[in-house]
Amino acid sequence: MTINPTILSHRTIALEAMGFALLVFVMFSGYASVKSILVLENTLLVLPTGGLFIALAVSAYKISDFLFKGHLVQSLVNKIKK
Repeated sequence: MTINPTILSHRTIALEAMGFALLVFVMFSGYASVKSILVLENTLLVLPTGGLFIALAVSAYKISDFLFKGHLVQSLVNKIKK
């Protein structure tokens, strides 16, 4: 069984584009610190596919952290105010 290099390269390009889009989203949404952004940028430059998965992991963690903790804190504040 052989792997078609054209399909592999198209998939890699698509994955890299998704990783870059997530990195830009994390950068401009303020969910990540400057240090983690610099680490992600360096990783994306050095290890393209490895950087994608790190970008996915960090952005997913930051977004879930924001959604869940932010929602929980806000609901607690609303209950205390009532």
